[in-house]
Amino acid sequence: MTYGENTIFEEMAAQGQSMFASSGDQGSEACLPDNAALSDVAASGVAVNDPASQPFVAGAGGVYLPELSTPTTVSIWNWGPFDSWLGNQVGSGGVSGNWTMPSWQVGFDRSDNNTDNCGTSGTDPCREVPDVAGDADPRNGFLAYCTASACLAAEVPQYPGRMPGGGTSFASPQWGGADCPDQNEGIPGSRSGLLAPDLYHVATADPSAFIEVTTGNDNYVTANNSYVAGGGTGNYTCTYGSATDQTCYEATVGYDMASGLGTPVGAVLAADVQAQAVPPFSIITASLPAATVGSPYSATLQAAGGATPYQWSITKGSLPSGLSLDGATGTITGTATSSGTASFVVSAHDSTAGVPRTASVPLSILASPAPATYYGSMGGQPLNRPIVGMASTADGRGYWLVGSNGAVFNFGDAVASGSIGGQPLNKPVVGMAMPTGGSGYWLVASDGGIFSFA
Repeated sequence: MTYGENTIFEEMAAQGQSMFASSGDQGSEACLPDNAALSDVAASGVAVNDPASQPFVAGAGGVYLPELSTPTTVSIWNWGPFDSWLGNQVGSGGVSGNWTMPSWQVGFDRSDNNTDNCGTSGTDPCREVPDVAGDADPRNGFLAYCTASACLAAEVPQYPGRMPGGGTSFASPQWGGADCPDQNEGIPGSRSGLLAPDLYHVATADPSAFIEVTTGNDNYVTANNSYVAGGGTGNYTCTYGSATDQTCYEATVGYDMASGLGTPVGAVLAADVQAQAVPPFSIITASLPAATVGSPYSATLQAAGGATPYQWSITKGSLPSGLSLDGATGTITGTATSSGTASFVVSAHDSTAGVPRTASVPLSILASPAPATYYGSMGGQPLNRPIVGMASTADGRGYWLVGSNGAVFNFGDAVASGSIGGQPLNKPVVGMAMPTGGSGYWLVASDGGIFSFA
């Protein structure tokens, strides 16, 4: 089922649709409250929820905002204990056992809490959850209008018909609501597509787009299955893989598996996402001059505004042997060692616009033949008719001369394939040519007569 979902979510991303899902409300032990029949070890072990753990989904975890206007201290949503059910109310997060880590998430978690046991080789890092977090604590959460008797029993007295709500199921719609009208506004087609890669790019380029969450952890119960109290701080420190402490994840500076990248600063994040969707520059180099085998070469790639603010790289294909690209200046230098054509894609990374953005264009470099070399001539020798044409061999290491009577003279590695010298002609020969990449040659007379030799 999860792999079938993955196909659907990937199609959604390709169609420009963003998918958000709640990470769950059971902390790092996602199976504990719903699988009472499991053994203690299995039930209290770390687990994550689907579909938030899917690579083409943005997973939303939960935090507690002590005030809604300008929160100065944000902690992991971890509230309890309660008499009515097992464990606390905790935003879920952790390591997926099914999916490899998507490229945009690589390098963000510095906790060493990933076991690197995903992928076909079993040595790739695994997908981590959540990507971001939102307000999930009912103590400062949302009021839902409801007329069912269960709702009325829990209604807030000063707001008849309304009951308080929370959980990461409230956090993910927050992100969906922010993405659709705010972040998509001003984007061509009004669709940012899969948002997760942009969120990680923004976090690198503009940390002010997120509120850091550095307090609390996502443990549901302690190592001995007693409850964690304290409104989000817990009563011990999580230690990954420890035999004495319950395995869970702490809020830290930067990305963590309790709060992801953090909670959004709406206006800043929206502007940054929009800036990524509309590239602030373009590569304007359409072609490069030919390189000459054995000769020094230098050519500079250009982007709108000049090459200095950009970081350049080859993202597909490669430069001809002997040439290299300076990523800081966009200059290609070196000495080509072989002739031919190389097709590659060059990317310019805008390092000054606040949000990184890459644009690519296919380019070609032609390594030209070696400089002209003297291999001999007919100078000083008696000729029945004047020389009227010349053609080079494919490698440039030889050539032919042809007289107006059709006589052919070869030099260097040029091979004599025949001539019409000494044969009667209606009109004199006026030129010769060699097929591209082939062998032999053609002679042409002034009346349009063609003579071919292979």
